[in-house]
Amino acid sequence: MRLIPIMALVLSASGVRADAIDDMMQVQMRSNHVPGAAVAVIQNGKIAKLQGYGVANLEHNVPVTATSPFQIASTTKIFTGVLLAHLVDQGKLSLDDTVGHHIPEAPPEWSSITLRQLGNHTAGVAMSPPGPTSETTEQAVASILKRPLQSRPGEREQYALDDFVVLAHIMQKVSGKATHSCWTKSSSSRSAYRIRASRMVSMQAASTART
Repeated sequence: MRLIPIMALVLSASGVRADAIDDMMQVQMRSNHVPGAAVAVIQNGKIAKLQGYGVANLEHNVPVTATSPFQIASTTKIFTGVLLAHLVDQGKLSLDDTVGHHIPEAPPEWSSITLRQLGNHTAGVAMSPPGPTSETTEQAVASILKRPLQSRPGEREQYALDDFVVLAHIMQKVSGKATHSCWTKSSSSRSAYRIRASRMVSMQAASTART
């Protein structure tokens, strides 16, 4: 099994010895040249182990702790999907809602795209070049809507990043809150694992788009 430096590796197991996990992490980190990682072991719905390994900053030798923030890239799409389902369950959104319904200023070729198509990568959105950005969510969405689609909505499936930026923006408009705040509230209301989501993942749409 190849480990990558993400915020948490969630393992569901019974009878796992803490020293065995420590040994495994040391071996995997050495063999894969991973400077630092954090692990959460969940057993029967409870956190059995939460620990950091290695360093978060090689220059200053800052150790990884259980609360160290990590960039988790497109893993944010999982959280966006969960929040979308939650808003649909609340009756605040429908998967068949169109972009034009929530963003009236969207150009005609974008207007008929549904939230379902944004969520399953069939909206026809082209892959944008990755890279850092200082754009606000609104600026990012405005830039995305100016670009032509790569294919007609619903014609084919193609992985992209910007479709989830637009989706997250619509969710923010409907809920009136940033999506990471929605996740924190949703997790608490459903008695899900009490992970500090605001530190675990930034759901700001612009950063999601460029990761």
